[in-house]
Amino acid sequence: MHIHSRIGRAKPAPHRLARGGSRVVVQSIGNCGVGMVRSLCRVVPLPEPDIAALLFQAPSALLIGLDRCTADLIVGSLRETGLDCAVLEEGAALEEGIGDHEVALNIHDFTRMLAIVLEVMCVLGVDERTARKLVCNVPAVLLGGVSCATVKALRSRFAPLGARIDASRPETARFDLVLGHCPGLLRERAIARLQSVADAAGQREAATGVLSDIDHDVAERAWQELRQLSVPLHVINRDFARYALMLQQGEDTPQLRRCLVKLAGLPEGLIPPMLRNLPMLLQHGLRHDETQAALSALAAVGALGVAEPITCQRFSLQLDPIRDPAPLLPILRELGDIMEPDALDICAAIRLAYPGRSRPRTPVGWPTS
Repeated sequence: MHIHSRIGRAKPAPHRLARGGSRVVVQSIGNCGVGMVRSLCRVVPLPEPDIAALLFQAPSALLIGLDRCTADLIVGSLRETGLDCAVLEEGAALEEGIGDHEVALNIHDFTRMLAIVLEVMCVLGVDERTARKLVCNVPAVLLGGVSCATVKALRSRFAPLGARIDASRPETARFDLVLGHCPGLLRERAIARLQSVADAAGQREAATGVLSDIDHDVAERAWQELRQLSVPLHVINRDFARYALMLQQGEDTPQLRRCLVKLAGLPEGLIPPMLRNLPMLLQHGLRHDETQAALSALAAVGALGVAEPITCQRFSLQLDPIRDPAPLLPILRELGDIMEPDALDICAAIRLAYPGRSRPRTPVGWPTS
């Protein structure tokens, strides 16, 4: 992973002609994506990265010094592709966009996954497999270094598909850093490096492998310190983070019952048996501010709740023995991001277990992020 830079690639000057006083201005990406960059290279003699900066940091002047007739023709053609653009005269005010945002996708209607994947392919210009892997991440960070206009355009495109676009300005965002599971000696080295970053930033100690509520600069320094150790490290932007709210402890009181009905929508009659089987999941996919409010509500009625970052959760999948596990091979490789030799070993174990040998189920574990 990496932490996006605060501001995107510097926008170049628009291509200048000497035919008049009209400008072709990109107001937002509209319904276009990265694929539009290559098409514009035929009209605008600039490198592809420069054109991408002009598009994704809109509003931007694309061409200047045109006669009105030519500018109108160009804008008419571009609008047919879905690009949001207009003609402005030389003296008209234009507030240039700044690429200081990054955006992430938060899906809440999983029945529309195919449509969401296709839209991601359009926006990013990637293949289907890459798009599917991206949208299954939590958070699913799409782009960095984009403008407010791009954020608004993406929100209008993904909202009808059952997905929300979250936006963040890394310069002012707050981050949490969590060191994942690793062998003892390697973990000690990683925590020592984290501690040096924490000390330099005046943060509390990092003995547990966690730095909380840090700014972009501290998160970047920590990432740079630990990347050479090749340890699992989660750098979580709180603007994008999603949490699972767990109830760890609580007495069966009228106050707690009312709280659980309100927080989790539980039928009151089901609460007593559930309280006898703690911990239990109350909500999934909460934002950071929602999590703090929920934890406070639980504490107010004497209960103990815990918010677990979904990014850091791990699960195991148990596979029952079957006669022919070969069809599972591509599924294991895709879902678990498992290398083919490891997937073959799992399939072989499943096959051996099938004839009735008393073998345990085969666990397969991977991070959800």
